[in-house]
Formats: sequence, structure tokens, C-alpha cells
Amino acid sequence: MMDKKKILLALIIFSGFFLRSYSLFLPTLSDSGIYAYLAYEVYNGKKPYVDFFMPAPPLDIYLISLSYRIFGVSIASSMLPTVFFSCLSIPLVYVAAKKFYGDDAALLATFAFSLEPNIIAYTSNNFLTSEPLFFSLLASYLYLSGLGGKSRCLFFAGLSAGLATMGKYLGLMVFVSMVIHTLLIRKSLKSILVVSSGFLSVILLFMFLFLSQEMIDQTAVYYLLREGFPIEAKLTVVLPSIFGFYALTAMLFFMGLGNLIGLNIWKDHDKYFTINILVAILSILAINNNHFFMYGVYFSISVYAMVLLGCRTLDYVNKPMFLLLLFLFLGFTAVSDIRIMTCNSLVSTTLAEDIEGAKEYILANTDENSKLLVIDYPLHYIPLLTKRQIVAKGIDLDTYRLDFDLDDEGINSMKEEASFILHLDFENNPEVNRLLKREDELNDRFGVSTDAAKIRNKILLEETTKVYESGPVRIHSVDPQ
Repeated sequence: MMDKKKILLALIIFSGFFLRSYSLFLPTLSDSGIYAYLAYEVYNGKKPYVDFFMPAPPLDIYLISLSYRIFGVSIASSMLPTVFFSCLSIPLVYVAAKKFYGDDAALLATFAFSLEPNIIAYTSNNFLTSEPLFFSLLASYLYLSGLGGKSRCLFFAGLSAGLATMGKYLGLMVFVSMVIHTLLIRKSLKSILVVSSGFLSVILLFMFLFLSQEMIDQTAVYYLLREGFPIEAKLTVVLPSIFGFYALTAMLFFMGLGNLIGLNIWKDHDKYFTINILVAILSILAINNNHFFMYGVYFSISVYAMVLLGCRTLDYVNKPMFLLLLFLFLGFTAVSDIRIMTCNSLVSTTLAEDIEGAKEYILANTDENSKLLVIDYPLHYIPLLTKRQIVAKGIDLDTYRLDFDLDDEGINSMKEEASFILHLDFENNPEVNRLLKREDELNDRFGVSTDAAKIRNKILLEETTKVYESGPVRIHSVDPQ
């Protein structure tokens, strides 16, 4: 029986590795191109915040830059750190679940974490969530392992929480969860001090290396001045949708939570993971973003807590019937979620071909001193692969807000500096149009404006001559007149 479990575990882990590694060779309809290019800026010796706009902590782009140095500059190299940490999280989920909930629960947790469609989608692209997810999970494991008085474990738990925060500011949630759990449940000031010392050792190093007025301005602009859904929308649409994004994991979580309430046996790790989920939910309610699906991306950093608490599902169930239900439900979630994933893959396949064509065109019509003005996220792969610079310090026109506004004069100034303007046109892609229409409907329903970006794009494309066109990629030369 034990051999069968080992074989099953190996198959689950292999499947998880394979599904995540598939992203290595596809540019996707996401922020991946942005962070790939920012890492290329670091690779060329530039410094985040000072030399270019950086909307997040810099750990990930330095990891990508290191990957460039080892494996060369390519799309696959830019994806490698993300995929590596995403894959590394799978055995760590198994180890944590086995320690706290036993063998059968560990198999269940590994199965859900490895095969949940949106966990795969959100942690195998450069959304900057894979590394924070891994370090948050590691911090939680070390913290719970150190509660018996192992100060070394608690210190490294804080250290891991610091690394999670340096990957994405939302990584701070795991540190907050540890502090709340220690204060309310353990009531141990010593534990808080040890965890905090590890956490602060990373944060203070970050501040020493990167703290500047530019960093403060960019962080404030990106996180405090963005439009977002009002609290009504977050409670009625966004929050329920997050559980829909992770339908299989959410099902296990609510079943496990129901068993916990029914049995009324709450152990330390149960309380901790519950706190972790509550902190994650509250942080989602506090975040401003007018891109609907991004809330699911943000929540992915803490999704391990739902997976592990879902292990409580096995406390009392008919296991054969439960496994049948699990496989049927996985099939259902795969069918439901595969539309978005397939949309990404189809667009990515087309986009990969168009990017290759655009790359060859730019190489033939520009020199190394030419600069490109890039409107759309995925097209940041093109300057990366052609080794041409992007005009302006901004990562794109919607987040370039060092002056808090892009007026007509500023946009036209960037146009004059550019040799070509790159943008996407999805008129002939019904799946992408469907997703964008859904996002626009939500924005209109709750009064979130997206007009600014459309106006900027219109200004940019005025007085330009179309010189290259293939698939969704459009390249315009800037009219010298």
C-alpha cells in the first residue's frame, strides 16, 4: 500500500512539474513581458526605482536577471525562476501537510495544489507571485515547526517572510499572520521578537540598498493612487469570484472548515491557517485594482493556506466516494477555467509567431540606438529580444506616473524620441474580446474609469504611418512631420 502511495505521489508531482514547465516557452497575455524587460534593464546595469519605474519589490527581477546571466536572454530564461519556485512549492506542500495532517491528507493537498487550473496559471507566469508563495509557505512551515521553542526555526520563518515581502508587498501577509497568531493564540513575546528579527534583517537590507525618494513616490503612486472597485463590488463580486478562481481548493477549504467546526478540535496549525486566510481576504478588500482577474493573482500568494486547511476534509468522509467527487470536481473546474487558460495559450501561440516576425522587422529597420514605445504588456518581449530600449522610464503608459500624470505634451515628447510604436489589436480574437468586455462591464457597473488609457493610446497613434502588420501585433513608425 505504501508503494502505491509513493507511485501516486510521484505521478502527482510529475504532473504538477510538467504543467508549470509548459509556460517556459510561451509569451502570455499578462505582465510577464514587463518584468522580463525590467530584469533586462537590471541585467544591463540599471537600478530599480532610480533608473526605471518599478511597481513592486525587486527580488524577482534580480532572480530573472541572474537567469539571463546563466542561460542567456530569452523568454524561457525570464520564466525560469517563476517556474522553478512554483515547482519547488509542490513538494513543500506535501511535507507541510504530512507533518500537520498525515499521509492521506498530504496526498490530497499535493493533488489539489498541483492540478488546480488557476494555481498553475497564476504561479507559472511572471505575475511575481510564485516566489512569494514559496517563501510564505516556507515561513509558515518553519513558524509552526518552531512553536515548541525552536528559536532557529522562528528566526528563519521571519527571514522567509521577509523574502516573501521582497518578492511582492503582499508577502507581508504571512508575517502579519504569524504576529497575530503569536499574540492571540500563543501569547509569546519572545516568539514575536525572534520572528521579527529574521523579518527585519531582510527588510532593513532592502531599505539600505533601495530606499530613495523615487521608490517612495513610485510605491505611493502605484498602490495608493490607482483606481479600484469600491468595497461593495469587492464584497459582492470580487470576493466570491476569488473562490471561483480556485474552485477545487475552495471546495476542500470549506469542507475542511466545516469539519473543524463540527469536531471543534482546533490545533495550532488550524488556527494559524485560518488567520492566514482571513488576513489574505482583508488585504484583497484593501487593494485597489481595476483589473478584475488580478485579485485572483494576488490571492495566489496565500492559496496554500486554503489547501492545507482543506486537509481537514479527511477527518470524517467516505474516502472512495470523496475521491470520485474530487476527480469529477477537478474535471468541472478544468472545463470552467480552461477557457481563460486556453485563451492565454491560443493568444500566446499566435503572439509568439508575431513577436518573432516583429523582432525580425525591427532588427532589419533599426539600429541598436533606436528606441521603441511599447503600449501593450506582452510586447515588452520584443525590446527584450531585439535588445532595443523602451522610451521613457515607465514600464508602460498606464503605470508611468512619476509625475503623477501623462499629459499630451509628455506623450508627444515620448513619441518624438521613439522610432516605432508597438501595440496589440485583438479585434479578430473573440475570446480576448469576451474577457475584456466582461472587465469593462464590471468597471462600468461600479464606476471604475478606464478612459485614461484609451485616450493615451489614441494620442500615441495619431500622425503615425502603419509599416508592419501581422496578426495581433501592430508596429507604427513615428511620422517625422
